[in-house]
Amino acid sequence: MEAAMLCRTGQIATHCAGRTPCVCFHLMPHGTGKNPKKTSAPLERLSFAVLMLNLSIFAIAILISIIYLQQRSGEEALFITTNILIVILGSIGVWLLHYTLSSQQQLKRALEKSEEEYRTLVSNINLGIYRNTGGPKGKFLQANPAIAKMCGYDSVEEFMKLAVSDIYQDPAQRAKYIEKIAKQGFVKDEILKLRRKDGTTFLGSVTAKVKYDGKGDILWIDSAMEDVTKQKELEEKLREAKRHLEVEALNTKKFLQAVENSSVATIITTPEPSIVYANPAWEHLTGHTEAEVLGKNPNISKSGDTPRRVYEEMWGKIPSGKEFHTDEIVNRRKDGIEYAADLRVYPITEHGKVQFLVGLQTDITAQKRAERAKSEFVSLASHQLRTPLTNLRWAFEVLEHGKIGKLPDEMQKIVERAQSFITQMNQTVSTLLNISRIEAGKIQVRDEKVPIGQLLEDIQEEYQSALAVKKQSFTINCPKELSLMTDESLLYEILTNLVSNAGKYTPERGSVTLEVKQEGDAVSIRVSDTGYGIPADQQKQIFSKFFRGGNVIKHETSGTGLGLYLVYNLVRILSGSISFSSEENKGTTFTVSLPSTPPPHS
Repeated sequence: MEAAMLCRTGQIATHCAGRTPCVCFHLMPHGTGKNPKKTSAPLERLSFAVLMLNLSIFAIAILISIIYLQQRSGEEALFITTNILIVILGSIGVWLLHYTLSSQQQLKRALEKSEEEYRTLVSNINLGIYRNTGGPKGKFLQANPAIAKMCGYDSVEEFMKLAVSDIYQDPAQRAKYIEKIAKQGFVKDEILKLRRKDGTTFLGSVTAKVKYDGKGDILWIDSAMEDVTKQKELEEKLREAKRHLEVEALNTKKFLQAVENSSVATIITTPEPSIVYANPAWEHLTGHTEAEVLGKNPNISKSGDTPRRVYEEMWGKIPSGKEFHTDEIVNRRKDGIEYAADLRVYPITEHGKVQFLVGLQTDITAQKRAERAKSEFVSLASHQLRTPLTNLRWAFEVLEHGKIGKLPDEMQKIVERAQSFITQMNQTVSTLLNISRIEAGKIQVRDEKVPIGQLLEDIQEEYQSALAVKKQSFTINCPKELSLMTDESLLYEILTNLVSNAGKYTPERGSVTLEVKQEGDAVSIRVSDTGYGIPADQQKQIFSKFFRGGNVIKHETSGTGLGLYLVYNLVRILSGSISFSSEENKGTTFTVSLPSTPPPHS
């Protein structure tokens, strides 16, 4: 910082620059001053009158001298000439005295004007200017309004009552500052942590110079200060932004390296979507090069064989920032060959808005082929099992009803147990066949108007006796006349599986509730129980094939782990959704939501 100050002698101090700043003061007490008195007009008029009088006397003296010299001679002429010369010299002296006084008066006026201009400058400048003593505490000798305002004080007078150490946030910094400036004689742009009147802190950038006495001790320190808090905060933000950009650049580089070398086919698109990046694995999978597809829609690989509901579900999720996953994508390579793909789409959001989509594809054609072969085998085996099971059930019914003679009581119990096992086996075969049909894409949906109340009564009648064995209550809540456009046989399969599970995994004297509500354009069906519940750490697996909760196996050993997998897929086929809530040892509620008027099924 630089400052132009008036020293106490009244001379104008020059600008100080470089590494040895000079700050001088010529302020009225406490940094405020009064206007100096201007020279009065009468004094100026008097000076002018004296000057004119001298000139007149001088002219008259010369005139008289000429006349007398013409009329006199000798001693009289010498006497007169001497007197005239004295008068002339006196007039000249008076004139010189007047000139000197007039010059001093002009200089005084110039100095007073300069002082006034300087006082105005120091009082109105935004730079905090002050003079203080050294020492541990320090005393303010002079200050301008800017430094008082900077420190949060209403007036210079209030500010001047402080010790210099009072405005420091850390007294130890004050000691180090005094030690440094005493040694160097000046500081330039020194950053100090200071405190305002209200306790808040700020950063001050100080340029100062020391005035020493004859012994080399500090007489005072002249300082100029600027509040650089916002500037430093901005600098820190810029540094942080730079660090963040460097980290982001490094992460981006690592990400690109990982994606480039990944075996997973990866593309990045805009939300529209339009392809902006494709990695080598994607090029290998699809047969398209990145250069060919940049700016194009990813549907260039679309085969037309992917179920429509898959795309509807995908575009129902990703615009809102939700991830999407499916293993039902069927795409077509550039050469026309179709392949099955496991697809995951991850929206990249910023401030809640989707900026990019990252799509990951894995070729699962071989896996799907193996699953199809397995399903076909299961289907064949199930069909082969169904006929002998039907024959067995018929034979045991003949025995049970005594059509070939009455059976002993012990034999009757064996027949009843066999009938129960055959029923369970038949249900398992039915489930396997349904799953096989689903995985082969052979489920046919036949929508019709289904009276929900009647359907629930049929289910209640079918399961009432089984639940009664465990002394379980079975309650149905359904509005009369409520109907739904859907496939009745598939809905029946969904609800019987849920009710069967509820009864199976609920202890004696528990309860099972089936409740139906119309919620907007959908019908909500809830199956609740007071059973064993599902452990929290296993809930994500509940709809997986062959999964059974670890806490129920000890209570109910029978079960395939296929029921909920079947239910989940049947609900999706009916364009619905299924969710659940569960707490271990308190019960579970499954909620199936189906559209009142379903869209066309693919």
